[in-house]
Amino acid sequence: MDKLTEYADVILTSGVNLKKGQKLNIACSFGSYEFARLLGERAYARGAGFVNIEIRENYLIRARAENQEGAQLEYFPLYAQVQSAQCVSEEWAYISIDNTDESHVLKDADADKIQALTKTSRKGRDILLSSLMKDKIPWNIVAFPNEIWAKEVLGEGATPGDLWQVLKPILRLDHNDPVAAWKEHSETLRTRCRKLEELKIDSLHFSDNDGTDLTIGIPSGSKWEGGGALLPDGRHFMPNIPTEEVFTSPDRMRTEGFVKVRKPLQVLETRVEGAWFRFKAGKVVEFGADVGEEILGKFLAIDDGATMLGEIALVDGSSKISESGKLFGSILFDENASSHMALGFGFPGSVPGGDAMTEEELRAAGCNTSLVHIDFMIGWEKTKVKAVDKSGKEITIMEDGNFVI
Repeated sequence: MDKLTEYADVILTSGVNLKKGQKLNIACSFGSYEFARLLGERAYARGAGFVNIEIRENYLIRARAENQEGAQLEYFPLYAQVQSAQCVSEEWAYISIDNTDESHVLKDADADKIQALTKTSRKGRDILLSSLMKDKIPWNIVAFPNEIWAKEVLGEGATPGDLWQVLKPILRLDHNDPVAAWKEHSETLRTRCRKLEELKIDSLHFSDNDGTDLTIGIPSGSKWEGGGALLPDGRHFMPNIPTEEVFTSPDRMRTEGFVKVRKPLQVLETRVEGAWFRFKAGKVVEFGADVGEEILGKFLAIDDGATMLGEIALVDGSSKISESGKLFGSILFDENASSHMALGFGFPGSVPGGDAMTEEELRAAGCNTSLVHIDFMIGWEKTKVKAVDKSGKEITIMEDGNFVI
């Protein structure tokens, strides 16, 4: 079996854990369509009930932003809302292929209009996004090597084949049985989660030798997640391939201090570098960036929840992505190279009984709600993380970017 087919099978098996008769939606860009088609063909070979491929177009989003104004940017078609509702009621599986071949397209687009279109899309697909975040249906985000992405990661002259060689160990395709390798890795992460839960953490403190001094409150009884999730029928699936993180949703009102972001990232499809944040009583009260400060401000203004934390994730410095030493320009990969925080919505699964809660109940339990969610990489080789448990005891969790528990 060739590696591409093997990769597709890992996504369908370890990723969404597609069962016989289940329907599948695959979202992709034009550049990754052939891989989406291969996924669809392998899904039908596994007994899929129906496969739909959805093409996402940053070029059309740019054209819309350039030519529409005001209320026009708030339009979201009814058929798409109905389709989302149908997919949720029929428990479709969802695969999204990161559009790394079009990540550059919106970099010069009007920030206000991209903000408006982001809000429109999120509101229009709310029923679907809510079901995905509550793990009611299986979902998986992956990436596929292409020429543009290869040059961004490896430099001019690089080919998708060159990038593929870098990705193989990260995707565990260098193992004789990649599915078994992902199962073993998943258990490693889940064991780490159980250890963190046993500590009964009340707060985490991030520090380094470059200014970061950030304290994040953790709600009582919080669950740590990582290595995948469970569906209502008990099946295991992995929302991200690759994944190296263990994470939880912090208390949205208990973040204090200053933190620097250590890696560039895309915010509303625009590159942001050298970002920093200052928090008080859970909210961002000051921020800045060397590049992209304006777009960062647009993101924070989307709604009140965009100024508060919805996730804190710990990533060991020995992760395959971190070991590669590459900046991938894809949040799927870059967030798994270092510990990170996310501004925006939190994960109901981190809250005891959260999957059955309303937004108001989640907020009351400390879990943030928002239309958006973006990860900011705050960990690096000098990061130290200490926990304080419910009794006030201090425990060192990470030293020099690596787990010590």
